[in-house]
Amino acid sequence: MYRALILWAIAIFLSSPVIAQEDQMMASISVQLESLVDTYVKESLLKHQFSRDVNDLRLLFGPKAVDSIQLNSALEESAAEMQVIKDDKGVDLQANYLNNFAGSLLEEDGTFYQWRTSAGLNWDLFKGGLISQKHRLAQKKLEYEVMLAEQGSALTDLSYRKSFDYIIYTFNKEKVKVIERRLDVLSNLLEVVEKMYYLRYSHWEDVLNVMSKKAETEIFLRNYRTHLESIQIDSSLKDQQINNLPVFDLLFEEIEKRGIDTMTQSLVLEKNLKALDHQFHWSNNIDLSAQVRYNYYNGGINSQYNARDYVAGGVSVSIPLPFAQSSRKEWKTAKQKKFILDYKSFQEGLDNELLTHYYEYEYTHRQYVQYFYKKEQLAVGINRSIRQRRLADPEYSPMSVVDKLDQIFSVDLELIDIQQKMYLKALKIFSMINAQDILPYIDVKDYNLFVQKYNSDRILFCGGENLLEYEPNFLIEFALQNGIKEICVEAGVSSETYLNYAALLDAAVGTDLTIRFSVDPLKAESTLASDLNSLTSLSLTPKMHISLLSSLAAEPDDYREIIETLTNFRKNFDISISVPLKTKEALFKTLLSIVNKIYVVPERNQELNTEYPALIRRIGPLSAGMIYPVIRPGDFGTKLEMDNFLDQLVMQLRTDSAGIVSLDDLIELDKKIVGWHEEHRF
Repeated sequence: MYRALILWAIAIFLSSPVIAQEDQMMASISVQLESLVDTYVKESLLKHQFSRDVNDLRLLFGPKAVDSIQLNSALEESAAEMQVIKDDKGVDLQANYLNNFAGSLLEEDGTFYQWRTSAGLNWDLFKGGLISQKHRLAQKKLEYEVMLAEQGSALTDLSYRKSFDYIIYTFNKEKVKVIERRLDVLSNLLEVVEKMYYLRYSHWEDVLNVMSKKAETEIFLRNYRTHLESIQIDSSLKDQQINNLPVFDLLFEEIEKRGIDTMTQSLVLEKNLKALDHQFHWSNNIDLSAQVRYNYYNGGINSQYNARDYVAGGVSVSIPLPFAQSSRKEWKTAKQKKFILDYKSFQEGLDNELLTHYYEYEYTHRQYVQYFYKKEQLAVGINRSIRQRRLADPEYSPMSVVDKLDQIFSVDLELIDIQQKMYLKALKIFSMINAQDILPYIDVKDYNLFVQKYNSDRILFCGGENLLEYEPNFLIEFALQNGIKEICVEAGVSSETYLNYAALLDAAVGTDLTIRFSVDPLKAESTLASDLNSLTSLSLTPKMHISLLSSLAAEPDDYREIIETLTNFRKNFDISISVPLKTKEALFKTLLSIVNKIYVVPERNQELNTEYPALIRRIGPLSAGMIYPVIRPGDFGTKLEMDNFLDQLVMQLRTDSAGIVSLDDLIELDKKIVGWHEEHRF
C-alpha cells in the first residue's frame, strides 16, 4: 500500500506544471544548440579555404597612387635657388657717405674735407663671384639631382605606407566578420547556460565564463569597427572587394638574386663625390675683383679747400699661401672616404635588415602553421560529434560542439592576425627590393594538402544492392572515414532506387562528398537513352557514371549505340565511365572525346603496375587528366596493405585520383581491423 502511494506521489510530481515547464525548457535548449551547430557547421567553418588566386595580392602589394605636392615643393624651391645663382653675375653696386662733425678731416692722400661720398661697381670674378658662381650652380644642380633621386624613394615610402594601411584595413574587415559570428554564438550560448543554471544543470561560474567572453568580444568588435570607420584610405581602395587572402612562403633565393634597391643611394654617393670637386675647386680660394668708383669730397662752407671729385678704378686679388693646400687635400680625401664608408655601412645594414625581416616572416609563418593545426584538431572533434549525431549516438553533446565552435572562432581570429603580420612583413621586404610584381618571389601554400589522410582523391563504386542494405548515413560516414571524395552508386532506374538515391544525396549535404548516379547499360533492361531521358526529366543529378564492366569491350562498333547516346547527352551531364583495363585502344580514344573521366579496372591489381603505364603511353597526351586506375580491395589481406599499395601506385603513376571497386570488399577489410582491435584490446 505504501509503495502504491509513493508511486502515485512520484507520478503526480512528474506530471506537475513545474516538471513540464522544465521539459519544455530543456527541449528549447536542445533546439537552440542544434540550430547553432547546423548554422555554423554548414557554413564550412571547419575547412580552411586556402586560396591559390593571386589577383588580389597584386591589389594589396602593388604600387599605390600618392600625392607628391609636398615633395614637388622642395624641388621647386631648389630650382628657384638655382635660378638665383644663375642670375647672379657677381656685380655689386657700392656707395658710401662720410661726414666730419668735428671739423675737417685729413684723408690719407692729404686732402681735407668736411664730408665725402663715393659710388661705384664691384665685380667679383673668383671666390663668391662669376667663376665661383659656375661651381656653385654645378653643385646645386647635383643636389637637385640627388633630390630627384630621393623623391623616387620618398614616393616609394608613401606608397608603402598606403599599402601598409590598406592591408590592415583589409584584414580588419575579415576580423569583423569572424567576431560578428562569434558574438552571435556567444549570445546564444549565454542564453543557454543561463537557462541551464536556472534548471541547475550548470554552475554560475559557467555563466560568468561565457559572459566574460561575450564582453571581450563586444569590445573587440567595437574597436575594429571604429578603426574601419576612422582610417584614412583612398575611397577607390575602400570600394575594392578583396575575396582571397592566400597564405604564401617567401622564395628567399629569388629575393636575394633581386637584391636590395640601392640605386638611389649609389646615385646620391656619385653626386656627393662630384659635388666635392666643385666644393674644393682651386678658384674658391682666390679673391679677384674689379672696381670702378666715383669719389666726391666737400671741404665745407668756410673751408679754404674747394670741392674735389674724381673717378677711380682698380683690381684687387687675394691668393692664399700654399701652407693650407695639403691639409685641404686631406680634408677632401677624408670627406670622400666618409661618403664611401657611410654608403657601404648603409648597404650592409640593409642586407642584414632584409635577412632579419625574412627570419621574422618565417617565425610568424611557423606560428600560423601551429594555429592551423590547432584549428584542424578542433574541427576533427566537431566532425566526430556530427557523425555521432548522424548515427544517433547517445554520447553526442551539442553543447560540446558549440564550445568547440567558439574555440574555432578564437583560433580564426589568431590566424587572421598572424596572416596580417605575415603580409606586413612581406610588404616591407618587397619594398626594400622595390618589387613591382611580388609573384616571382612567393610560393602560395595550401595546408589542406598536409592534413589529408591519403595522397590522392578516392572514388568508390557501389552496387545498387548497397543502397538497400545500408542506411544512407552509414554509407556517408563510412566513405568519409576512408577518404572517399566521390561515390558512384549503381542505383538502377526505378522509383525505389530513385528514392534511395535521393536519400543518399540528402545525407551528403554539408559534406565534401560528390554522389554520381551510375548505370550499367549492358545489364539494364531498358536502353541507356531512355534511362538518361528519365534522369533529365526528373532533374535528379547532373553527374552521371556509366559502367561497362559487365564484359570485355572489343571495338567501338560493338558499343555504337552507347557511344551515340553519350554523344547526344554529354551537354546534359558530367559523365564519367569505367571500363576494363584490357579495353581496345580505339574505344579508349573514342570515349575520350565524349566523357570527362575514364576509370580502368584490372582483373588483378598487379596489372596496374605494368599494363596501365603501357596503356597511357599508347594513348599519349589525350590521357592526361582523364584516365585513372581502379583497384580491387578483395585482393588484399588487410586495409593497411591496400592503403600502402594505393599510395605507392598513385606516386608511381603520378595521378591525383584513383578508384576502389566494391563497397562490400572494403567493408570486409574494415571488419578485419575491428576484429583485430577486439582480439588485442587495443
